[in-house]
Amino acid sequence: MLKKVMIMLLMVSSLFLFGCGKEENNDSNKNNTTYTNKFECIREDKLTKDQIYYATKEEPLNGEKGDAVNVTYTRSYDFDKNGDKLLKYYDITTYDYILDYDMDKQKTYYENNCNEIDQKTYKSCNVVLDNKKIIITSEIDLNSEVAKEYLATVSLNDVKENYADTPYTCK
Repeated sequence: MLKKVMIMLLMVSSLFLFGCGKEENNDSNKNNTTYTNKFECIREDKLTKDQIYYATKEEPLNGEKGDAVNVTYTRSYDFDKNGDKLLKYYDITTYDYILDYDMDKQKTYYENNCNEIDQKTYKSCNVVLDNKKIIITSEIDLNSEVAKEYLATVSLNDVKENYADTPYTCK
């Protein structure tokens, strides 16, 4: 049951198409997020220019071919010291563009997706453009009905177990 719930949450959060990487437990990172007991799972992928076009209706500026974007999906959890209670949960998707695109148009596409995010499930959704990299960070609202139903009793061990047979690498 819990595995199905976690998979459902991953799928919902991935509907952005392709929404927090942090440094270390008990430390602050460059996003000023502090963790008590951090657990993070990461999956990497590549998107072709056709996949980018399907989503954004934008072509590369120079008509280049091949992989267009390296994508990193990060699921970042913060638990209490014992790992019994989930304190925060972030979906972070990083798009590192290989081909040249109009990055302002790409950012606008992802900002529009953020504006359409489920306000009942997510507390926030932010898009940052840094040169040829777009980072989308979405925080799950743990007080939402969905989170209360599916995440209220999730422990660190549950999350570790749920990611055991997935393409994510966790630490």
